[in-house]
Parts: sequence; C-alpha cells; structure tokens
Amino acid sequence: MPLAIDIFVLIVPKKVLETKYKGGIAQFKKDFFRGNDTDMEDGELLGVGYMDADDVNIEKLMMGGLSFNASELFSEDFVIVSRYGNPLLWPCEWLVQNSLHAWHIDANDENKKRAEEVGNMTMDRIYELMDMEQNPLGTIWL
Repeated sequence: MPLAIDIFVLIVPKKVLETKYKGGIAQFKKDFFRGNDTDMEDGELLGVGYMDADDVNIEKLMMGGLSFNASELFSEDFVIVSRYGNPLLWPCEWLVQNSLHAWHIDANDENKKRAEEVGNMTMDRIYELMDMEQNPLGTIWL
C-alpha cells in the first residue's frame, strides 16, 4: 500500500522497527506521529511527512536503535524521500517511488499498479478526481 509523498517523508519499514527500534512500532508512533494527515502507514511501511528534511530528528531515530552513517549520509534502516528534486536523499534498495507515492518492494501487485497509474495521471485528471471527493494523492489502500 503505497504511501503518499509529502514535501519530505521519513519512511521506515515496519520489520526494521519491530526488530531494532526500542519499543517497536508502538513506540515509534509515540515518538514521531503527530496525529495529523502527515502520519502514514501501510502494510509494510510507516511514514511521517515534513516540510524540510532537516526537521527529521535523526538523533532520536539513532537513540531508538536505528543506524545512520552521518559521514556518508546513509542508512539501511530508514530513508527520507522528497517530492521535488532528488527524490531519495540516499540510495535505498527496499523502496520504490514515483513523484507521488513510495512503496516497499514487497507491496502487493495491485497497490504497485495503482501507484504507477496515479503517477502517470495528468493534473487535469487528478483535479477531476478531487472534485469527485477522491484523493489519488493520498496513501493507497486497496
């Protein structure tokens, strides 16, 4: 189930949180979710939207047990995705993304297909769907 890409999104696989983050998924949500529409979750991933990549509290992620190489600006445990410019702030083998959604390589085929369809929509079609109270830019839950 692909996550919507906000301006910047911190994305962490649930499996990583279950095995490495102190307190697991529940504690991560307490530490990072803010109770608004920038908190995202699908079957494989958790995401938190930000206005700027510098707003992501990487030190807190590390204190929770996730790894980050500050000298190389790299982590295998999480990634920060941008809607504009360079989409991934570092290479990430477990994530696929287009300009609107990001999904784990293990996401089901129907969700991947829908994310790709939305990524190929014209803005006119997106506005048309929004006028019909359908938000193709949100997290995909099929």
